[in-house]
Amino acid sequence: MEDLPRQVLSFAQKYGMLPEGGLILCAVSGGADSMCLLKILMALAPEGNFTVAAAHYNHKLRGAAADSDEAFVRDFCGKNGIPFCAESGDVAAESRLRKTGIEETARAMRYDFLERAAETLGAARIATAHNSEDNAETVLMNLVRGSSLSGLSGIPPVRGRIVRPLLRTGRDQILLHLAGQNVPYVEDASNRETEYTRNKWRHLLFPLLRDLNPRAAEAVGRAAFLAGEDDAFLYSLAGRAVKGARPIPGGLALKASSLETLPSPVASRAILLLAEQVSDGRGCRSALHVENALAVLRDTEAASSCQLPGGVSFRREYGRLFLLNGQEGPSFSPISLSQGEKTLLMDGLWEIGCFASPPQDENILASPFVFRIKRDMINESLRARPRGPGDRIRLAGGNGSRSLKRLFIDAKVPHTLRGAVPVIVCGDRVVAVAGFGADRAFAALPGESALAITVKGDILDG
Repeated sequence: MEDLPRQVLSFAQKYGMLPEGGLILCAVSGGADSMCLLKILMALAPEGNFTVAAAHYNHKLRGAAADSDEAFVRDFCGKNGIPFCAESGDVAAESRLRKTGIEETARAMRYDFLERAAETLGAARIATAHNSEDNAETVLMNLVRGSSLSGLSGIPPVRGRIVRPLLRTGRDQILLHLAGQNVPYVEDASNRETEYTRNKWRHLLFPLLRDLNPRAAEAVGRAAFLAGEDDAFLYSLAGRAVKGARPIPGGLALKASSLETLPSPVASRAILLLAEQVSDGRGCRSALHVENALAVLRDTEAASSCQLPGGVSFRREYGRLFLLNGQEGPSFSPISLSQGEKTLLMDGLWEIGCFASPPQDENILASPFVFRIKRDMINESLRARPRGPGDRIRLAGGNGSRSLKRLFIDAKVPHTLRGAVPVIVCGDRVVAVAGFGADRAFAALPGESALAITVKGDILDG
């Protein structure tokens, strides 16, 4: 085996990029980097016991030249027995529609195609041809943007099923391998234009760095690797800190004490980990997001909130943290309660039972979650619903009636959760409130025949 394929194999094995028996879908533009990757994967496939397919995305940005590149890749794959798939898209039109830049839009559309193609073909991995210079350029671009440690870590070798076997391979090595193997490739004229940000770095700034250090790409890559290790360690600490988070409808909840004493580099990553879970990884974080999130976390005086990537709302209330996929807290639709049955609310978060309780039944003791209701007071069907405007209740031991709003405030029920607390009503009258008890007018006395209502749930815990 030649030196470069052996080097690539060693790097790929370190990160589990080429699983035995799997299909590797190689993204091939037709340029030098992707043709080199395809050729190396073809060479490694028999020994590695994996198969290779190629995918090409035509961005329709260069007219006939773009169509020619697609035809070139298709022809090469046909001659070499490589399964091939392609798709095209009007990146310019989509860019105007999305109001995003051409580069950003092209990347999004290309990766969307690759993921769909991989799903269709059953590919275990998607291999892209990013090399060491690409990585160095990414690190330096992120540096001048004021990126965090994550951005300074560069391009990850593996992200999901996307792998980058050439990430430690230099462009000079790639060109030498292509020449030695007589592998054809196409030149994309747009790569020489300095209209695009990355091309400015590649053709104007990076040559200056090479004048200072001929091995600049390698040096930047080494620094990125070290930054990545530090970043991964901080994220591991953050991961431990959020293990206590529990799901609530539409988000997650966590005790603020789990994060508030952590150093900011760990606390910020913990919040972002939770936000990614709630938003399924959508959205792009910024330094401002992190700054605002930490301000909310450290604010122990009052309820506060901010918006995070992917439409996630981050809130702190009464010593608890909430991350919600949207602005509204959890709630539910009103539902009738039938005697002799158990009713589930909010995907089983609450279970409400309703059954007869004879006078001699001493096993049913009234509590904040168990109510013995006078039968003769139930002249309409019972329902469970969220609190409503004007709701009031008179609890045993209390002085007069209280609004549910004041009841929840005094009990420090977070505003986020108030819409998720079941209120049992008969007509328009409040019979009982989960976690607080029954209204005195409805509460059965000892020895009275009653209807027992039991509520099981833990949304108010913690």
